[in-house]
Amino acid sequence: MNKAINRMAMVAVAMTVLAARDGVAADNSDTSWRGHPGSTHQEWRFDTGANPLTAEVCNAGAPHSATMAPGRFALGWQSQLPGLGDASGYWDMGRSGSISTPLPSLASEPVTAVRYILVSVCQYQDGSIYNELAAVSIPGATYVRTGVDYTAIGTLGEWQVNQTLWRVEAGESAGLVTITGAANGSIVDQVVVEAGIPVSAPPLLAVRSLGASVEIAWAASLQGFVLESNTDLNNAQGWQVVNSVPEIVGDEQRVQVPADGSGVFFRLRKP
Repeated sequence: MNKAINRMAMVAVAMTVLAARDGVAADNSDTSWRGHPGSTHQEWRFDTGANPLTAEVCNAGAPHSATMAPGRFALGWQSQLPGLGDASGYWDMGRSGSISTPLPSLASEPVTAVRYILVSVCQYQDGSIYNELAAVSIPGATYVRTGVDYTAIGTLGEWQVNQTLWRVEAGESAGLVTITGAANGSIVDQVVVEAGIPVSAPPLLAVRSLGASVEIAWAASLQGFVLESNTDLNNAQGWQVVNSVPEIVGDEQRVQVPADGSGVFFRLRKP
C-alpha cells in the first residue's frame, strides 16, 4: 500500500483522461492535497511489537505514537502467521480491539481552512471469521466516504486496504483517530493517516471551433481574470488582452474571436 488557484493558466489544446480505482486516494478535488507541501503523512508498519509505536514513516513534524488495545482472544503482535501470505509484522487485535493515534496539529487545531483526513487501514479478510472491516472514528471530523483497495492474497483470504475520508471544517478541530476492530476480530498490517488542505484546481479554458470564429470559455465562478492571447510562446512580452467582454452563458464565461487560420495561444491571468 504502499494551490490556491494558480494566478495563470495556459491552453493550446486540452484533453483530460480520468482513471480511478475503488479506493478514495485518486486525485479527486478533496484528496488533491496529497503529497503537496503542507500535507502530512504518518505510517505505522508494525515492524516491531512496541506499544505504543512511533510512526515509522513521517513526512512532516514530529511523528506520533499509535497505541494498541487488544480485545478478547487477541494474539497481539505477530511477526508472521500461517495462511496470511507474505505479510509480516501485524497486530491480531482480537474482538473489538482498538488502535488510536493523535492527529497532526493541522487537523487537531482550529485553523482557518477546511482540512481533509485520509485514514488507510490494511487488514485481513477471509469471508469467514474475518469478514468485517474495522471501523474508523474521528471526533470533530465529518465522514465523507469509504473506498476499498486490494494489496495481496493469502492462502485463505486477502489483505484489503480500507480508506476512509474525513472533513474538518474551518475553525474546528478533530480528536484522536480510533480504529476499532470487528466483533469477530481484526488483523491489521498497516495504518496510514494523512491530512491536508484542499488544493484548488487551476482555471481551465475550453476552446471550441465555430467555423468562422473560435469560442473561448471558462468557469463563470472565476472572477477577476483577464483573457490574453499570444502567437509566439517564446515571446513572453507578446501577451495581449483580448478586448471582448465575456458573455455569461449558464455556468460559463464565453468570448468569440475570429478564426484566421494562424496559431494563437490563450491564457487566463489574474492581475
